[in-house]
Amino acid sequence: MGGDIFGVINLLRYLHLDAWVVPSIVLIVGAHFIPLARIFQAPQHLKAAIAMMVCAAIAVVLPVAVRDTVECLSAGLILWAKRSGRALCGAPDGDAVPNCHSGGAVKKKKLL
Repeated sequence: MGGDIFGVINLLRYLHLDAWVVPSIVLIVGAHFIPLARIFQAPQHLKAAIAMMVCAAIAVVLPVAVRDTVECLSAGLILWAKRSGRALCGAPDGDAVPNCHSGGAVKKKKLL
């Protein structure tokens, strides 16, 4: 993800499209949750991915003067809500994946 962000920033600056750097970062960060949702069987990652990618798409209609502020605040709120929802399920930090639909039970995953 870091390499993707670095490459997109350089490409946008080369094309003199600096105003699109923040929406692009929000899009990339949102998209990286899609495979995580499947890997960890955590639907909250998919919800966060969709919300962040919609947030990035909304940048198209926002005036340049407020675009970065709205994008950063929206992305921060989405990530905060995702983390807060996880905490409400009673999931500890670490490799535990909460399953909110089973009363807050926590599944442990083993990596090969």
